[in-house]
Amino acid sequence: MHQYVQILNYNGHTQRLVELLNEEILDLEGTGHRIIHAQPYIQMAETLLHQSNPVLAHKYLKKAYSIGSARAFRDQPKLYLELAKSKALDEQDILLQFTALYVNAKLLTDLKDN
Repeated sequence: MHQYVQILNYNGHTQRLVELLNEEILDLEGTGHRIIHAQPYIQMAETLLHQSNPVLAHKYLKKAYSIGSARAFRDQPKLYLELAKSKALDEQDILLQFTALYVNAKLLTDLKDN
């Protein structure tokens, strides 16, 4: 699922991705079992950042942090953990940092492909 999320985000299909991730999260929360995997919440937050919605992304990152603490973010950009732990949000700053992160990741991917 992680690679599928990356592909859809990379190609700008964020609305469809929000729908898919929302279904997955609703399924997880609807089971009544303790949720132990924070990844869907992190993926949703990343997609929301692609949609320039840092406030809602923050909500999902906080949920991911409550599920898996810092361990859930070990393979994620440092920005995500910082957001999950933050109380105050500077929306413009978050979007600038995310854009820089995304541009750098895209450049690295392009370099790897060449």
